Amino acid sequence: MPQRLCVCNLWSKLKHMKIVPLILFLSLPLLSVAQPNRGWKGGMNVNWINNDSKNMQYSPGIGYHFGYAWRIKCSPKVSISIESLFNRKSVELKYYLIYPWNTKETYQKPWQHKRYDAFYISAPIGVNYTINNQFYISGGYEFGYCLDELFGDCYSNQYDHAGYLGGGFHTRYFDFIIRYARSLYSSSSSTVSYYNPQEEANDMKTIRTPKNNTLQFSIILSLGNKNKKE
Repeated sequence: MPQRLCVCNLWSKLKHMKIVPLILFLSLPLLSVAQPNRGWKGGMNVNWINNDSKNMQYSPGIGYHFGYAWRIKCSPKVSISIESLFNRKSVELKYYLIYPWNTKETYQKPWQHKRYDAFYISAPIGVNYTINNQFYISGGYEFGYCLDELFGDCYSNQYDHAGYLGGGFHTRYFDFIIRYARSLYSSSSSTVSYYNPQEEANDMKTIRTPKNNTLQFSIILSLGNKNKKE
């Protein structure tokens, strides 16, 4: 009987000292929360460019990407993702001749229509935050290098620095992801032609290379070990 009273007194003292809430708080990292998968990644890109130039008009194009995604767990809800991807980014470009360029009254004449495919090796790195066992949001930075010497033209910057935001739906073996990325700056420039009827010649003008936008739809096939709760 005295031993029972001793245990009861000890528990009441612990409650009075607010130890129980502290124990519960320290046990939170032991709880199992489903996090984004790691494994092979692939999907489709929709690419477009916001351009103010009168003699060039861009239309969205469809490309693809594939590679591998790693995930480093930091806490029950936060993880760091590192990816290595091969991207094909495509746009449709129409050229126009402007008559003349140095007056307010101009006339656009269609000149050329071409599809541009830019092939990039990219390395996105970001942070994932798990909302619940199925949904998570992410954001980060993506560096891309255009392989113009091997595959053709780069319609955007050869070295592309982009920021991205997105979200994903997590299942046991697959992640379904949507992500929007936009170039952070334009480092290079391009030269365009304007027709000057007074001199019967083309005047060359230099403009900034426009920023690239990418909407990415992806699937990750998980290669990691699975818990029963996932």
